[in-house]
Amino acid sequence: MKLGNLFAVAVLMTPLPFVGMAQPAWAHPTHTVAITGALVVENNPVFGKGSRITRHVFREVNLTHGDPKESFLFVQCAGGESRGELRVTVDLIESDRVTVSALLNFFEGSTCGSTDLEEFQRWNGSIAAGESVKVGLEAYNHEFQSNDGAVANFTVTHNVPERPAKPTDVRARAVRVLCVPRLPCSGKKEVVVKWVDNSVNEIGYSIRDTTTGETVGLPANTTEFTWSGLDPQVKHCFLVRANGDAEVSEWSAPIRAILPGQLSSCA
Repeated sequence: MKLGNLFAVAVLMTPLPFVGMAQPAWAHPTHTVAITGALVVENNPVFGKGSRITRHVFREVNLTHGDPKESFLFVQCAGGESRGELRVTVDLIESDRVTVSALLNFFEGSTCGSTDLEEFQRWNGSIAAGESVKVGLEAYNHEFQSNDGAVANFTVTHNVPERPAKPTDVRARAVRVLCVPRLPCSGKKEVVVKWVDNSVNEIGYSIRDTTTGETVGLPANTTEFTWSGLDPQVKHCFLVRANGDAEVSEWSAPIRAILPGQLSSCA
């Protein structure tokens, strides 16, 4: 028999302290969603020993607006006859909230592969960044002699990584270039770019020559880079940013070095 159980339990948890409740649209490129809990399936035959099996439920996924949706299926059988199936779907929407759709199906028959649906229960909701929600679902066969069923209790959390701090006080100094008054500069130019490391969670830095479009990756805690082989007749502008595990800082303001000891903005 197929009975729809529309009652579900959900408790909204206290927001996690490191994330603001109000986020502008698309404020974070990556959203981490975790599902943690248990699926319990019970089989109680009229004659013989019953069976109660618990399956640990855990999945973690990074969602982006380019790849916003994931669906997970958890299946557990008990007593060779009773099967619980929990499907949880998470979807990152335009407002930077994550919608959660959960469906618990309970099947029972002569084998665990039975398609005889006894009962189901659904839950739908959404959570903002920094929130978590507890969901409880139940589905049974409602038989007097053998009240078999499935129970799912799990928590869904929605977090965003902390963005690294932007490097500041970026300076560029040109070296190794020969310039004579009223004559073109000769040789190749080197530019030493320095900055202040303000981040505590970066995994590296990127420095970009906006003139050529070339970007160089650097290790964490770097505060200096020498760019070699530059044409002394060309104005080269440089940007620096900190790279986190899933987020990046803003680029620094563009800066350029013309001649040794001279500093000029690219604005």
